[in-house]
Amino acid sequence: MIRLASRSGTNNNQRAWDIGAPQTGSDLSGDGYSFVIDDTMLGTTPEFIVKWGSGNVGIGTDDPGMSLEVSKPSYYGRPAMGVADGSSYAYLLADQTFAHSLIWDNTKPMRFGTETSRGSGYTELMRVNPNGTVGIGDTNTDNLFGAFFGKLVVEASTNDPVLAAIRGIHSSGAGVWGISDSSSGVLGNSNTGSAVVGNSNEGYGASGNSTNNHGVFGSSTNAVGVVGTSANGNGVEGYSHTAGTVGGYFSNEAGGLALIANGRAQVGVLTITGGADLTESFEVSGTNPEPGDVVVIDVDHMGGLKLCDTAYDHKVAGIISGAGGLQPGLSLGQTGSIANGKFEVALTGRVYCKCDASLGVIEPGDLLTTSVIQGHAMKAVDQDRSHGAVIGKAMSSLESGRGLVLVLVNSQ
Repeated sequence: MIRLASRSGTNNNQRAWDIGAPQTGSDLSGDGYSFVIDDTMLGTTPEFIVKWGSGNVGIGTDDPGMSLEVSKPSYYGRPAMGVADGSSYAYLLADQTFAHSLIWDNTKPMRFGTETSRGSGYTELMRVNPNGTVGIGDTNTDNLFGAFFGKLVVEASTNDPVLAAIRGIHSSGAGVWGISDSSSGVLGNSNTGSAVVGNSNEGYGASGNSTNNHGVFGSSTNAVGVVGTSANGNGVEGYSHTAGTVGGYFSNEAGGLALIANGRAQVGVLTITGGADLTESFEVSGTNPEPGDVVVIDVDHMGGLKLCDTAYDHKVAGIISGAGGLQPGLSLGQTGSIANGKFEVALTGRVYCKCDASLGVIEPGDLLTTSVIQGHAMKAVDQDRSHGAVIGKAMSSLESGRGLVLVLVNSQ
């Protein structure tokens, strides 16, 4: 062993270092052949050792079990091993009480990647930014760490042999679980495919919870925002636990169809608030048919209708729905068959109807029938001719001339 000592100005020993191999196996540095560097003022365990028989290197331990083992307390009073480049640094800290940590200064992101050879051919695979955002598969920091994209961003290119950028699988629980207090629990976006897809053997394929916003939200530019499929169960279910809300809500902001059921539909109670009559779709012949017109069976076109132009016509069928702002409540028809057409004709319910009061004032409760004025109804005053030619009962008045009258459609 070699001992190096420092001395004070009065030639007194201040510090001593032992360097070399101990003489016997009884030494704390181990087995008599290990190489050690020991500060004799810091206890019996050497500060540095190259272990005899294994070649393991230890710092702060006399029995390293790994190629390099650091046990000497450092930052936070725990063993740490690190590197530094000027003011930038990173180190690994072991903590048996709380949690092990990889720590670095807050001025740079931490990158993880691979190389084709030492010092060249680096490919970044993941990056952790000082603000806590994480990016996988995308080295564009604008994409990775923008506030809009969230804490975790995963990108897979078209050349990656993967099914999805992120995939969650669980044999008995939720495959993906998202929770938010004030926004979307899970948000999925896709330009050409499904925005959110979840699969599970026994639990939820995708599950989202939110206190003040959507539990699950999906949007897509050219495809379906959210898809639910099941081999033996329900594809999509919606529940609500308060009387003032609904289990499922559908809306079309452009004014088109909000819901399509391709198959049979079953409801306990059906409440319709967007219309006041039941209609069927027909083709209607005549000069510019429009809502409010009275129509009769067209004997020249099977399954079709035409505008009325005969008084007390027993072929009277209904009133084209939609006049006066009242829309159909329930529309029936069969696409691709004779039971389909351009015009919604009210067969029962309340609609506004074109009427002519020149042959008599129309008052609420009056029976109405067809008139010679095309598309118009009139008051039915001839009881003998009225049987089978009544379109319904007036629910409003028309003193004179022509105009719209609210009619309760009830052919008789």
